[in-house]
Amino acid sequence: MTTGYIGEIFSGIQGEGLWVGERQLFVRLVGCNLRCAYCDTAWAREQTLHCRIEHTAGERDFEDHPNPLEAARAAALALRLNAPPGLHGSASFTGGEPLLQPDLVRQMGQQIRANGLQVYLETNGTLASALGVALDAVDVIAMDVKLPSATGFQCWDEHQAFLDTARPFIGRGALLFAKAVFVESTTDQEIERLCRLLSAVSPQIPLVLQPASHVAQGPAPPSPERALGLQAAAKQLLAMVRVIPQMHKLMGQM
Repeated sequence: MTTGYIGEIFSGIQGEGLWVGERQLFVRLVGCNLRCAYCDTAWAREQTLHCRIEHTAGERDFEDHPNPLEAARAAALALRLNAPPGLHGSASFTGGEPLLQPDLVRQMGQQIRANGLQVYLETNGTLASALGVALDAVDVIAMDVKLPSATGFQCWDEHQAFLDTARPFIGRGALLFAKAVFVESTTDQEIERLCRLLSAVSPQIPLVLQPASHVAQGPAPPSPERALGLQAAAKQLLAMVRVIPQMHKLMGQM
């Protein structure tokens, strides 16, 4: 019986990436292997004794449940929010870093998929072996590439290994897209290195450049001119490059 540590489960509007605006079930797992300077869910880095789970979709009427939760129970509590049926087309596993608990993602994902929803994995793209464990229960991978200028550290080798593991997933027509938070100090050279990493796997991998939101003690958000310049650099190497800010923050949506 697989159990795991969950931070929260709720119904919301996807505010980042290619699926921005979609209604999703969010399953936030706790624990993270990174410490990004711009992180806005730092509370989800550590295990907690309890998690909060919404009772009615969109009502924010949270109930406390003890951690760890059994995978089948957690999936059932998430699926309870898909009311009326068809409100959600997918469930997003987010964090923290969900691939620190790959067996939980796999078992919950299988149950969620069996109930007609797609499984959308939001990951920092550094845990290749864990991706291999969960991959057959995932329909969409949102890979958050970590730029040194935004995070303060480098993950290029880890990202390469992750993409190598994901190659069969991409090859069978499943969707993997990359997202990169960028700041005012992000250089054209960083973006070009990112684009070469992706294009070596497939130049058709979509890239979302996400301007960093303001976070206390975090790096300076980029100017509109910097966003335009970096998008222009990326378009030299990839077919689809979009600039999308955190829309849920603009809406005041969790």
